[in-house]
Amino acid sequence: MPVGSFSANLQVDGRLDEMAWQSAPLTTDLLTTVPEEGGQPSAKTEVRVLANERCVVFGIRCHDTDPAGIVRFSKLRGTDLENEDHIRIVIDPFLDGQSGYVFSVNANGARYDALVPNRVYMNWKGRSIGILAASLLNFELAYVRSIGYLPRGDFDQTLAGLRVRLNVTPDLQLNSFLQYDTESRLLGRNARVHWIFNPLGDAFLVFNYNSFDDKTEGWSLQNQQVVLKVRYNLRG
Repeated sequence: MPVGSFSANLQVDGRLDEMAWQSAPLTTDLLTTVPEEGGQPSAKTEVRVLANERCVVFGIRCHDTDPAGIVRFSKLRGTDLENEDHIRIVIDPFLDGQSGYVFSVNANGARYDALVPNRVYMNWKGRSIGILAASLLNFELAYVRSIGYLPRGDFDQTLAGLRVRLNVTPDLQLNSFLQYDTESRLLGRNARVHWIFNPLGDAFLVFNYNSFDDKTEGWSLQNQQVVLKVRYNLRG
């Protein structure tokens, strides 16, 4: 992938409006891996890469014909983002196809990073994420506490989450995710069914529920969402 250069004053804010981004080589000829290896994507993704002697910066713009249907619910740092729309970058610095670094982010800004030694994903915080070979049942329990002392006020936030994945068949996967945020007092629940019905197509059925704890009246349903996504690649 071609790479451009940049100076130290580059602002990493997601806007991609600096001159360095405008002059960076653009890559759009990307292919799918799921549901078809080497298939044509249903929407365009634009990738630009900048580098200097100290840093590598990726600028990615993902086009979506239905932005309201983007699935995003995780806020936890280091959580697996497989159940929602996200960007994943895998860097193979040794060019051996067996090891490297994984970086992911979703539309909420939740980030995940990992090492890939001998084809096993391991979280950099030391929590085991799983092996690439499919298994019947996987689960992950995550807990992050953030404490800050700022001029505008202190904060103490805890995010706790539980993720369960059931591989019914190689073509059918069930996922469930539960997350509680002590700052907003929101309990988020997500369930997702992923079905590969054809080598060229797959479908996602996603249920999202958010409940609020006001500590006096108890739990109340804030919002709920049901999203159905169907992707099919047409070959000319």
